[in-house]
Amino acid sequence: MHGRSFAGLQLTNVDEMRHNVEALERVSAALDDARLECDAINREELLFDWSLTQFPQLDAMMHAKDPYEKLWNTAYHFAVVSEQWLHGRCLCRLQYNTVRNL
Repeated sequence: MHGRSFAGLQLTNVDEMRHNVEALERVSAALDDARLECDAINREELLFDWSLTQFPQLDAMMHAKDPYEKLWNTAYHFAVVSEQWLHGRCLCRLQYNTVRNL
């Protein structure tokens, strides 16, 4: 198992998150290529005045991938940005009296 464990849950580190994001980018690119190929097939079918072939599996795969893509992109972005928030340099100087009076 990868990552750390907390209260029985498996935690993933930033490298694993990046790996998952990159894998999903490859899947997305392959599905986009498949969509282009399906569109080309449909254009050729139109030229021959044939009925258009439907590709429901492709639509289903694209739809099924979306929640995972959103999850891993959000988790990875949060992990990277939270490290900067917590341990990075503060780019501004806060004035105590100014902030307190807001």
